[in-house]
Parts: sequence; C-alpha cells; structure tokens
Amino acid sequence: MTHTIKTNGNSAVSATTTPADLAALADQFIQQLRAMREQIPDFTLPHASFPRLSGAPARIPENVIDAALVACNDNDALRAAVDVPAIQFAQQYDKAFSALRDELKTTFEGLNYTIRSKRYDSGRASLRVLTIARSLVKVPENAKLATNIDEMENGLRRRRRPNAKAPVPPPQVPVVPGVAASN
Repeated sequence: MTHTIKTNGNSAVSATTTPADLAALADQFIQQLRAMREQIPDFTLPHASFPRLSGAPARIPENVIDAALVACNDNDALRAAVDVPAIQFAQQYDKAFSALRDELKTTFEGLNYTIRSKRYDSGRASLRVLTIARSLVKVPENAKLATNIDEMENGLRRRRRPNAKAPVPPPQVPVVPGVAASN
C-alpha cells in the first residue's frame, strides 16, 4: 500500500507499508513503552483500591511545599513530624518526570487524533462506495452488489437502546352485548 506520511504537519514523505509492517511497528512501540515504564522508579498504575488523589493536598502550590521544607530544616519538631527526604524526593520526582508526562500526553493526543482521522477517512470512503453502489445496482449485471449494499446499510442503522419501561397498551373498552358502538 502506498500512502503519504505527514511529519509535523509540514512535509510529506511517500512510503510503501504493508499492514504487517504497521502491526510490527505498533508492537515495537508498545514494547519500548513497556520497557520505559519498567525503568521509571516508583511507577504506579492507578487502581480502584488506591486512594483518590484529590482535595487540598492535590492543590498545594510548589512554593508552599518549598516553604514547608525550609521550615522543617529550621525546626527540629517540624523535621520530626514528616519524612523530609521523602518529600524532597517527591519534589525532585515531580520536576524530573513532568516533562515526560507532558510529552507522552501530547503523543497520546496526536496518536488518538491520527487514528480517528484514519477511521474518518475510511468511513467517508465507505459512504462514497455505498452511494456509488446504490447507483450501480440498478444495472442488471451489478445485481450482486445488492448483498453488499444491504450489509453496509444494516451496519449504518442506528440501534435504539431498549426502554426500561414496556409501553403501556391503551385501555380496552368493554364490549356490552346488544349495544352498538357509536361514532
């Protein structure tokens, strides 16, 4: 398959890539990310059993933490109240890995948009194929396209979620023998 690769939105490079090449490249990147993740000290994946990292401690500005560390250095009682080296390590960790986090977020957003863009392009092309196939199926020698059209149209039908309540049937009027219904 020949396609155009856009780099940084500025230039385009033509390349020939097979689906197997794309899958191998994606697998290679996954392995590299996993290897990088294993090298990050104290790396922790979130889990439902872990505490939520919200509230006042999550919103403390860096200058407040720095001031607290200075206060701990000046006072033995404060220094004994917290683990100063652990706080310093946490601050260094934050500074060291924030740029990596931001770059990974940018990579995620770009990859997500690229995947959605490719899916959009495929969807747009599929709708064009459906439109043309509907015209072609009118000619007898293209009658075999009808099954493809049906399959595409079935895939496009929106499915409604079932209602929690069953519809209530209208009340029935009792029939009294010998009495005619009047209009």
